[in-house]
Amino acid sequence: MMNTKSWCDKEMSGYLWWEKTVEYAFLEQFLAESNLTKITPLAGPIERDLGDAVLNDADFWGVVEFKRCKADSSSEIDKFDKEFTKRNGIKSYTDYYIHLCNLYEEDGVAGGEPHIIVYGAIAGNNIQPIAMDYWQRNDKKLENVCWHDMPMLSRDQFRDYVRVLSHFREPSANGEFRGGIMLGFDGGGNFVRAIDLGYLLDVLKREPEKSMRYKSSQEPKDPEVTLKQPWEW
Repeated sequence: MMNTKSWCDKEMSGYLWWEKTVEYAFLEQFLAESNLTKITPLAGPIERDLGDAVLNDADFWGVVEFKRCKADSSSEIDKFDKEFTKRNGIKSYTDYYIHLCNLYEEDGVAGGEPHIIVYGAIAGNNIQPIAMDYWQRNDKKLENVCWHDMPMLSRDQFRDYVRVLSHFREPSANGEFRGGIMLGFDGGGNFVRAIDLGYLLDVLKREPEKSMRYKSSQEPKDPEVTLKQPWEW
């Protein structure tokens, strides 16, 4: 039986859709606007530490988390370390954000966190993807936001954000990774060589309590697929 408490009844207006619906709406409406922009879907413990996908435009990077509707965004709090939450009396995202900012090593990261939530809402007969800042929770209609308005950071700043964000995530018991080149795709639907997973794991392993979930990276083999425009991290 479906658990109706998980549905956003006030936003449904008689329609049904899922988180996956929002992902497709996002790709159709937003990603296709620029062949220069790439997206790399994530899974397993890396998805748990970061989000559903990494966005990249030139040398700027960001994270996107997809949700079925706005109310579902509250479930993100479950990804954070429960012991840390209890020990520090954290009650909101604002409390976490204060701790987050105290750990940055790079200048320019605080206040420019490259992280959004994209959820779906009814707009006439369509699903309208809405972009919401992950920490401040401010809404923007995706149709009114161009890539240059998206919160993205340079490579070094993004690595710092990845490191600090993973510091607060609740460990996941599902899956492990050893290394390789993660595949993504561009706005034209072309597969591209995306992020060097071994390098990303090295960033995550800078947090000692996380290192046991990530095996030592290995030299990646070239994927047996025709790829365009390499953009390795």
